[in-house]
Amino acid sequence: MNTTTQTNTTKHRPINSQQLQLLITLYKFRFATTKLIASSQGSKYTRVILARLKILVDQGYIGMNYDSSYKLQGKPASYYLLPKGIQVLRQQKFADPKVLNQIYYDKNKDDTHITHRLNVFKTYIAIKQQYPKAFQFYSKSELSSWKHLLRDLTDAYLSRNAKVEMDNNSTSVSQLTSSDYFLSYYEASARFWRIKNSIRRYIAYAESEKWQKATKKDFPTVLIACETKALERRLRNLTEREADTSWASVSFEFLSVNS
Repeated sequence: MNTTTQTNTTKHRPINSQQLQLLITLYKFRFATTKLIASSQGSKYTRVILARLKILVDQGYIGMNYDSSYKLQGKPASYYLLPKGIQVLRQQKFADPKVLNQIYYDKNKDDTHITHRLNVFKTYIAIKQQYPKAFQFYSKSELSSWKHLLRDLTDAYLSRNAKVEMDNNSTSVSQLTSSDYFLSYYEASARFWRIKNSIRRYIAYAESEKWQKATKKDFPTVLIACETKALERRLRNLTEREADTSWASVSFEFLSVNS
């Protein structure tokens, strides 16, 4: 994969609020496309988002993954933070220095890693559209400082906001009724033994009671999003079998995300 970036030697204006929001989005999800950003902002005008991204690319704040093969595959460009953008985020109180240090290496990530990050972003949008303001969504970047949470356990954590009415009109995702969720997205190309290990890590973590003791809350429901229906069927059987072998109370729900 070719990674292309452009720099501009002209004098740059300070980052404005809209540009800063794009940098924050890339901190949260690590990679993004124009379409995903537009959808997350509820914007119908992807050209506006594209223009803002182009300025950030030209000024060296973000990088862009794109080459001639992308067009042939109908694959969109993806964007990620560069050191100049990372330096801007170092001034933000929410940004974890350890995460910012890790982001320096995002330019070297392969397609599998990038695609997974984009799929998590897509899942976030599906939940946000189905249940506006119902959940606080904490990405892997935002969870990095939670010392009681197992490293690389989950793609995200969803915490329900109090007194938010559920919207039942859409069927794009399943009905989410639990208070809190751990979210994992699984691609069809993933090795099944890796997925099984991931499910078993959730169960082992529940059995350790580290989460329950640290938060004084029940163990979250594990929300699973699958790339294909065939994979979902396999994982429904797998989670049922694995949960039956554990004394801990671990619930699994499945999420359908439209392509």
